[in-house]
Amino acid sequence: MTAAQHIKFYDFFRQQLNIDDAKAKVFVEEVEKIIEQKFDSEKVNFSPRTDIQELKQEMNMLRQEMKTISAETKSEIKSEINKLIVWIIATMFASGAFFITLAKIFL
Repeated sequence: MTAAQHIKFYDFFRQQLNIDDAKAKVFVEEVEKIIEQKFDSEKVNFSPRTDIQELKQEMNMLRQEMKTISAETKSEIKSEINKLIVWIIATMFASGAFFITLAKIFL
């Protein structure tokens, strides 16, 4: 706590609770100790700035990898579609030839 906060806290308890200066001072000091202990115990849960920056870099690398994989996948899909189109056209010609042959045989 800053000195100004300490004084405001002290004045508040002294005036509102109608206690003498010594008791208000002890009370504020105890509250301040509790707050500092709580902060110190929770401080380990905070991530340092370097950890956050490393995570951002890793996320950017993953985004780039995802974009690359996406582009490769799109390219592979286009290639497979082209192969399917060739097979469909070849099957159509073969079917046509087959039906023409059947028509010549039976007609």
